[in-house]
Amino acid sequence: MSAETRVVTGGPTRRLCTFTLGDLLLGADITAVEEAVRERDITAVPLAGPTMAGVLNLRGRILSVIDLRTRLGIQRDIDMPRSTNGPHLVVRTSTGSVSLIVDRLVGVIDVAAESGANESHAPAPPHLPDQLRDAISMVHRLSPQLLIEIDLERVCTPVAV
Repeated sequence: MSAETRVVTGGPTRRLCTFTLGDLLLGADITAVEEAVRERDITAVPLAGPTMAGVLNLRGRILSVIDLRTRLGIQRDIDMPRSTNGPHLVVRTSTGSVSLIVDRLVGVIDVAAESGANESHAPAPPHLPDQLRDAISMVHRLSPQLLIEIDLERVCTPVAV
């Protein structure tokens, strides 16, 4: 992961670990991120839903691996096969640690701590696919792009197939 850190706004801030899925820049609260991991061998789990890529052994801990692109309903390019070889973001939720497959790890960004009347924040746009919109906790306006902050508890909760 890059050591890049950017401050988005003045005043109280909090930190997001950022990554990409396709052209989207996403972020997760850094206090829930345990580590960023490069490629790992993943073991498939028979009869697992489409969002579960499998499990991995991380220094003796067995973690569920979620294909974040599938979980959020983000389409792959036609020439982009499903991959379990990308970087992983190991995150902590109320039910334990989970590994999320992402396209690219970006870095850490400071964002405004309060939404209030701050124009750098917005709720999830209504036109997004349900899976993605339901996972968004906030959208931060960066110049020239948007940073979509995801709610890890919602993302890591199993969805009905």
